[in-house]
Amino acid sequence: LSVHPHMEGPRRALDSIERDDNIEKHLGPLLKKAGFVLGNEVPAEFVPRAKDRVQTFWDVHRLPRMGDGSSPLVYCFRVEVRNRQLGTRPVRSLARFYALQFSGGKVFPLMRPTEGAAEFTLEPGESYRYAWAFSVKQELKSMMCGMMFECLEKVTSPDSERFLCFMLDELRLSSAAEISPAQMETLFDGHYFMGHLDLSHVTDV
Repeated sequence: LSVHPHMEGPRRALDSIERDDNIEKHLGPLLKKAGFVLGNEVPAEFVPRAKDRVQTFWDVHRLPRMGDGSSPLVYCFRVEVRNRQLGTRPVRSLARFYALQFSGGKVFPLMRPTEGAAEFTLEPGESYRYAWAFSVKQELKSMMCGMMFECLEKVTSPDSERFLCFMLDELRLSSAAEISPAQMETLFDGHYFMGHLDLSHVTDV
């Protein structure tokens, strides 16, 4: 089915609206669960995983504070996502969230669609690796991440079959290994770097 060139813009706009609605409907509740798990320090056994369909790995390192120690802390993250399905079952990334817990207990939620350069599609057996960094004023204790994918062979199926939402294992940032700025470049080698997000305005108060 061909689409008139003048319809490309409206079609993308409609796709974005539908994506936002589905993110709020399916991934939003999972973000609330992550906040509850971190804020109440309860086990995360009841949150959804996706190890039978998508395999994930992530880790964290931190840079040393500069000068007198009043400069922001920089945490560096790496993630690898692999489509474990056999046959012809590609999945497309739609969104992800992060729930950051400060050392004092406050949880800061952050959810974003994976649009433009942040979007990726995984064919069966393929993997995708990306990295990013956060700057914060106060130390972080833990962090949880959730992802939402669309199963492209199920776009006309019910939402329960079409979308795949899950969490990664909780990261304990208090035990993050310290690296130098020079080591960070080596650490991110082979990963798509998403950028550096300044969250130094967020405080645990």
